[in-house]
Amino acid sequence: MAYARRCGRLCVAIAAAGALIACSDQPASPTAQTPVDANAPRVGTTFGTPVIEYVSANYAPGSTIDGCGTTVAGCTRKLSLRFRLRTLTGGAVERADTRLHGNGKIACLYSITPSFSFPPGAMPEFDVLFDQADSKCTLPLDVTDLDMNIFGSAPINARQEWGIRYRFLP
Repeated sequence: MAYARRCGRLCVAIAAAGALIACSDQPASPTAQTPVDANAPRVGTTFGTPVIEYVSANYAPGSTIDGCGTTVAGCTRKLSLRFRLRTLTGGAVERADTRLHGNGKIACLYSITPSFSFPPGAMPEFDVLFDQADSKCTLPLDVTDLDMNIFGSAPINARQEWGIRYRFLP
């Protein structure tokens, strides 16, 4: 019972303080609004260790990349993305499979990163050059999704998905 009275008094005190703040004659401070970049990668589903972060790209997300020729294979080696891994344990990455998906969720451009290791507490950054293409994809190609799967020694196994936009043209 005493506990309930103390909680009740605390709630009344908090409400009164809020009323004083709300009723003061001071004008409300404007809040800064951060503009949203419609082309920025949107973090999607994630699981596992390490945390995979998108860092940068040689073409900004939302860009149109032309000069691919007549097939998607001509788009290989044009786009490179940089990622960072975050984990306290460190470990060995056997491979990182990274894919850009076009219409129908086909992995139109992809890359398999060679193995590497890193010590505990390190946050390695590495580049992914999309050097392989699926011939099922055609130009123009509108990419809407990106995913990376990390395979390695325990506890290094993770997946990260992003919404990202690129347009590839002949």
